[in-house]
Amino acid sequence: MEVTHPTNGKIVKFLCPESGPVKFSGKNMGSLLPIISGIPLPVTLTAICSAKELKCGIPNCTLMAADWYHIRHRKRVKGQDRVKKISAYCAKQIPLCKNHHNLAYSGKYDGPSLRKLPGYVPSDFD
Repeated sequence: MEVTHPTNGKIVKFLCPESGPVKFSGKNMGSLLPIISGIPLPVTLTAICSAKELKCGIPNCTLMAADWYHIRHRKRVKGQDRVKKISAYCAKQIPLCKNHHNLAYSGKYDGPSLRKLPGYVPSDFD
């Protein structure tokens, strides 16, 4: 599958594993648990680089990052499940420390615009 970046026109190729038939575990048919086979497509850059290896993306913050923060929340991405995952994976993400991540996630962050801060996409780690 290929995805074209909307602003710079770069093409990113993804290998999306095919899943086999759905199997169920357990003998009791009242409580079926599906067994998903195949490798799931990641939705954060953690599969490429741990945010804990980087410093917080907020200027003048001296703490190490704790997690990746999506500039555009994954719930707002439109499309089918596979397209949503690819769009979320290709979206700009910035490493934030635990304090700034909690503030941004709860809507209480009042520092510089997160959209204007330098972030990362998968192609940055090629």
